[in-house]
Amino acid sequence: MAVLVEAMSLIVRLDAINEEYVGGLEAFIAGIHSATVCMDGELLRVGFLSLAEADANIHRLEEGGLQYLENGAPRDMILVDQLRGPSAPCDWLEVGEMQIGPGQSVMAARLVDTKVGTLFTPEGWRYEHSHSKALGLGGR
Repeated sequence: MAVLVEAMSLIVRLDAINEEYVGGLEAFIAGIHSATVCMDGELLRVGFLSLAEADANIHRLEEGGLQYLENGAPRDMILVDQLRGPSAPCDWLEVGEMQIGPGQSVMAARLVDTKVGTLFTPEGWRYEHSHSKALGLGGR
């Protein structure tokens, strides 16, 4: 399984949300106010158009009990740029290009060792109207 990576994507471990975030997944979703959320059962993705917006949300999530970095390494979440990749080396996340149709590919993220190749996207997302199409082949 994998989640879409477009623009600036904050990728959060669902186990961390359920175990550490005050109010769990329901409170997390209620606080996001974004139509860019998608989940694959292991990861949750929220998209942002700017680094400033992503940073503000990271700070808010840390106040809710999640931790961004531990000893310089991503613990519960990581910011992934569609063009540049993960913001730091991350031993629990794989990011790469994924074919979704003839001549159509996107950047996607999944937990390390995940084998199922299903892509999860925000509700209503369509490749034809996506950042991925505008940038061409997942931005690569």
